[in-house]
Amino acid sequence: MFTKHTTLIIPTKDRFNLLSKTILYFFKSKIFFKKIIVVDSSTRNNKIKIIKLCKKYKIKLLFTKPSTSYQRNYGKKFVKKSKYVMFLDDDIVFYKNAFIEMNKAIKKYNKATGFCFNIISKKKTLIDYFKKTKLISYLKLYDNQQGIVMDNGWHTQLLNLDKDIKVEWMYSGATIFKFREIKKKYFLEDNSSYCYLEDLDFTYSLFRQKKILMGISKAKILNQNICFRNTFEFGLKEIKNRYFFVRKYNLNYNLFFLTSFIKLLLNSVEILKFNFKIIYRLLGNIFGIIYLLIIK
Repeated sequence: MFTKHTTLIIPTKDRFNLLSKTILYFFKSKIFFKKIIVVDSSTRNNKIKIIKLCKKYKIKLLFTKPSTSYQRNYGKKFVKKSKYVMFLDDDIVFYKNAFIEMNKAIKKYNKATGFCFNIISKKKTLIDYFKKTKLISYLKLYDNQQGIVMDNGWHTQLLNLDKDIKVEWMYSGATIFKFREIKKKYFLEDNSSYCYLEDLDFTYSLFRQKKILMGISKAKILNQNICFRNTFEFGLKEIKNRYFFVRKYNLNYNLFFLTSFIKLLLNSVEILKFNFKIIYRLLGNIFGIIYLLIIK
């Protein structure tokens, strides 16, 4: 099993119950890693429980400030003599045989640099339905092909795969890389506890370097704890970070702004449907566009 040659890095913050379920799953399933590193930024009460958990299962425990990107980067500094490194969120649930299927895929696609598990999800939003309209396809703002990056800077979904596919980006929640090929690469960091698009940037840069990235259909997972971030701060960040991504990779600015305005309209429709939770996020989006058009 590839896990015996893999260092597993799990960033966490104040989610002891989820982290402990993940750790127990590995030991009960007899899935053994070369090393497990938990990078914790919890408050005192959770930190004490996590210390006991890691001590019991002989897991290396590190403490940092709260930032998923920083935590992954910091954990990677302690990876030594591993063929692979795996980044894992603390709330992922694996289907039966997910690791067996991933092991088969790593052997089969041995020239690939990265591999991601297949998220199974049935949740759809208004934006998800709008992405598949003929107008959006005609304007080339989105595509039904999974795992690609459009000229406007938006990336298409990567879930519910029915076959293995080469992709242009991967999420970081359950992802494996050949360590030697990412040893000197780091996730983008900012000053907040929640980062945005850092996994897109990290993996798309590998794709641009002609590295092979694979989505593995039979290696299935669930991520049932996805939270909808409706704060002003996040609304601002999702516009600004997407713009910086477009600028970094010299993508299409006009298509970026067109897509951003359409996103504003769709979020406005959500408010008309009495989804008032999204209003602060919408205000953040608006301020972000104004900032880019006038202040920047």
